[in-house]
Amino acid sequence: MVLPYSMPAIYGTVRPSWEPIQPVERYALYPRSGQGYMSLLSQNVRKQAAASIPARNSVGSFTLPRQARAVLQAAADSSAAWLAQSSKVSAALSDIRMKSKSAFEQRTVNVEGTGSAPTQGDAAAGAARTDYNVQVASLARSQRNQGYELTKNAPSVINPDVHLFTLKAGGQTRSLSTVIRPGDTNATALGRLRDSINSARLGGVTASVQENQTNGTVKLVVDAGGIGTEHAFSLQDMRGSIISSSGADRAAVKASNMNVLVDGKAYESDDSNDIALQQGKVRISLDEMAAPADFTIKVRNNNEALSGQLHAVLNEVNTLQDTYNESSCLNPMLKQRVNDVLRSPELESIGISQTKDGKWQVDDEKLSTAMEAGPDEVSRIINGRHGLAAKLQQTLDELSELPTESLISTKASGFQSFTLYRASSSSYLQLPLGGLFVNSFM
Repeated sequence: MVLPYSMPAIYGTVRPSWEPIQPVERYALYPRSGQGYMSLLSQNVRKQAAASIPARNSVGSFTLPRQARAVLQAAADSSAAWLAQSSKVSAALSDIRMKSKSAFEQRTVNVEGTGSAPTQGDAAAGAARTDYNVQVASLARSQRNQGYELTKNAPSVINPDVHLFTLKAGGQTRSLSTVIRPGDTNATALGRLRDSINSARLGGVTASVQENQTNGTVKLVVDAGGIGTEHAFSLQDMRGSIISSSGADRAAVKASNMNVLVDGKAYESDDSNDIALQQGKVRISLDEMAAPADFTIKVRNNNEALSGQLHAVLNEVNTLQDTYNESSCLNPMLKQRVNDVLRSPELESIGISQTKDGKWQVDDEKLSTAMEAGPDEVSRIINGRHGLAAKLQQTLDELSELPTESLISTKASGFQSFTLYRASSSSYLQLPLGGLFVNSFM
């Protein structure tokens, strides 16, 4: 039969033609790989297209047998699980590859030598790896005076009288007075002296009364307003003996300035015991150190952080390989290509190897030794242009961009009953491994 107009089998504009009308075959509703436009769509577009399918496991009026649906369901689930896990591997790799997160940019500060035990230090990301020799003659200290320990409720050892004394601090001198009355206890008398000193508000000097509840004693403590000799102070009796009787003039800690040499050169610090090097990228606190001291500051890579990032990557890789092993539908190429990236003499030389049961692992001791011997070489092997991170990410990208049918192994046992042979003895599947139906599972 010939009509003046014919319509394409699936879609298209109506056009004049004297060609005979062709019937629509059922298989036309199932685009195969390389035949339909669906095979060219990305995974995200596949999901959007699948959402428009009217009924799961069917397209149009055609429904696959239950066994076929089960096989395709398993294959689609395995493919989706593998793709999801490959994304987790990529996320772990990004921590190593991104400069702001990479352990190769992180630094640690180690201190070796006499008096170094209490020393604390840190280094910012990207600080130069180097050593500094430090010699400490004295540290900056804040003056502290401590009076005698006196029985709290006993009669005052300071005679009742109007006592006059001077406080010198910050280049200024202030005359002060304190009245001690008959019947005052030691606690009361020291409290009056404390209030007189604090009322002066001179150079930041402060006084307090400390009580020892164990033995029932009290003492006067006077602290300077800052660190170093420029904040030193003195107390002296002018009339009476309130300073000498209380012991307020006894220096428990004398004011001092930091005297430090770094690589043989004097280091200057403003009222602190901190050493800042490399424009502040490396900082060392000497507050708890006992002078004199001689030690070496070593700025090194953070091997512990690097080990943690490599363990994170390999843990995700092992999970990815487990995803393959737990499925009988995935293409062996997926596992083989990932293993090929990780299996190399260079990686083994820095501690990355495969166990007998197929798991990938990091030898922390071997990695640390390699980092001490040549951190730049380790960085090249792992994070270089052609290093582990770049190669593995490229491999995952290539595999993830493959069409669904390429992720599935047609030789899997579940597909055997759906395999037929052509006259040329070549095999083919009766089931579609791409198109709307399989995409509906993804």
